[in-house]
Amino acid sequence: MTWMKSESAKEPLPTLLRGGTVPLRAGTLGITVRLKTTATMMLCYAAAAGDCLKVKTLLSQNLDPNAGDYAGKTPLHIACSINTAGANEVVRVLLEHGTNANATDNLGQTPLDISSRAGNFAVKALLQEHGAKLQREELESRARESFWLLQPEDITLKKQIGKTLKSAVHLANWKGTVVVVKCAKMHQSNMVKNLRKSHSMVLGGGVEGVSPKKAGDEDIEAGITAELLHEIHLLASLRHPDLVLFLGACLDPNYPIMFVSEFMGGGDLEHYMYNMREKQQVAAWSPPLWRVVEWSCAIGRALAFLHGFAVPIVHRDLKPLNLLLTKNLDLKMTDFGISKMLSSGETSEPHTMTGGVGSYLYMAPEVVRYEEYNEKVDIYSYGLIMYYLSSGRRPFHHITLDPEVILQQYCKKKEPRPLVSDCHKVLRGLIEPCWHVDKFS
Repeated sequence: MTWMKSESAKEPLPTLLRGGTVPLRAGTLGITVRLKTTATMMLCYAAAAGDCLKVKTLLSQNLDPNAGDYAGKTPLHIACSINTAGANEVVRVLLEHGTNANATDNLGQTPLDISSRAGNFAVKALLQEHGAKLQREELESRARESFWLLQPEDITLKKQIGKTLKSAVHLANWKGTVVVVKCAKMHQSNMVKNLRKSHSMVLGGGVEGVSPKKAGDEDIEAGITAELLHEIHLLASLRHPDLVLFLGACLDPNYPIMFVSEFMGGGDLEHYMYNMREKQQVAAWSPPLWRVVEWSCAIGRALAFLHGFAVPIVHRDLKPLNLLLTKNLDLKMTDFGISKMLSSGETSEPHTMTGGVGSYLYMAPEVVRYEEYNEKVDIYSYGLIMYYLSSGRRPFHHITLDPEVILQQYCKKKEPRPLVSDCHKVLRGLIEPCWHVDKFS
């Protein structure tokens, strides 16, 4: 085919690769998508190689310089991550051809974020000449326009109510309303030091000490910060009754980044189920069937909303810890730190889960193995959560109580399933299809 020869940078690209259109016949839609993806990847590869001549040739044939790869990174993002003379020249060429200097990838990062992290100061100056902003600055501009930018002085911090591997969560008071404030765990001490504190928190002392920084901590910190900014970027545009309500964020450069949301007085589903088992002194406890159905419907509505966009939003970390309850036991979904806007042919990439290895129990095998996936990975997790609600038992309890055993099975291409017979009869026909393998989907 002609597009294979186009890598010589001498022959013209076919119409589809140039971003044009051709009459479609039955069965050609998949070819169209693959050709466009190939065009994007050719430009990304040239940018990564610092091959300015090839980039110029491809751009001269009307390729879209703002098209992103599987992670949403444009050729400009990629060139900014490489500190070479060739890559710097590629950045200049891309900007001259109208590339968006403030394009964001799937984590909300701008090219300026990436060049700053790479220590590429020449590119950083060039980007700033073209109006580039950091992810935090871009979000702050958007926040001012949308009226969700919060002032640190309006927040009074209360006790810590939760923590994960990456973040710390505090109760707080915001203009007379009880809210929840989340920040990166490594920034917690700084947040407590700089924010106004309630009397009870002053009496109760501070927070856990922060370990001295080690080699590699800066990269970890940058990744966690990017994840938090991504969550803010995403939730600022999402409103649904079954999602925990995003109220705003503090993006003042003199303070840690803080994410503010509504307070859910019933805690998370994992601890609610545990507390009920302890209260009843039983090995397994499940809510009444009507409550299981009510909660399952709430999760289903939230997923239908997220997956219903033209470009679906995939949660990827759906588990009982990320399902919160109001004091009246209404259920809402939260924690979109590793969610993403899904592109065709998406593959998973390594990331750290928010709740340790136990979190992987609810994750689809293809995500664990970093394979190609789509929004149905959330449906797999949904099925396991309904199993947990209906049976009162952790998934795979009949095989092992050690989550790592299940991970090892997944990595060996073995995919065990829970015993659907543990669940209410009326729910089995709904639960089992959620984890059914459809090789053609």
